[in-house]
Amino acid sequence: MARRKLTQEEEQKRLEVKIENENRILEAFSSMPCFAGIDKCKLSLQDFSLECKEIKNLKYDSTCNLKTSIDGKLLSLDIKSEFFGKITISFDESNFKTSYCYIELIHGGLNIETAGIEGIKSRLANAIDFIKNNYGILITYSTALFLEMELAYTIAFDKTPNLQLRSFLHKCLSSGYPPNFGNEKSKRTTMTIQF
Repeated sequence: MARRKLTQEEEQKRLEVKIENENRILEAFSSMPCFAGIDKCKLSLQDFSLECKEIKNLKYDSTCNLKTSIDGKLLSLDIKSEFFGKITISFDESNFKTSYCYIELIHGGLNIETAGIEGIKSRLANAIDFIKNNYGILITYSTALFLEMELAYTIAFDKTPNLQLRSFLHKCLSSGYPPNFGNEKSKRTTMTIQF
């Protein structure tokens, strides 16, 4: 299937986004040549409670997947967002199930930096605020427990490293996932290895 030709405005917008991304990458790596830490993680919010203003409005939102009982009680809710990741809440206690609230946190936007524990706390607080402000859902919890954690090491090179070095780094630092070496022609090359 052939792609449609972009208009001049769309091409200009794409070029502006590429230039902005390049500048953000150069700025991020000007202070440090590499980042190591937590990239994506999944948390379980313990002893959580939920306050919803209008459940009816959520049914028509394309970013939400909402299930309610016949009497209108909330059974489950999934929200996906490019800003924070995904949250899954379930109050379904049939067949010996228990209520849970899981949140997958990602780095919204250009994903070149990793975070430590303080960064994850900040991402979680921002996600809770985002859900409150954009969906009218107030979530409170006592503790957040890590269920999954993706560790990453991102390094920048002034010149594109040769294939042998890239292959060596991949074999030494990864869990066997195929590398994405790309064909980007740039002043600096970045490589992310996920454990």
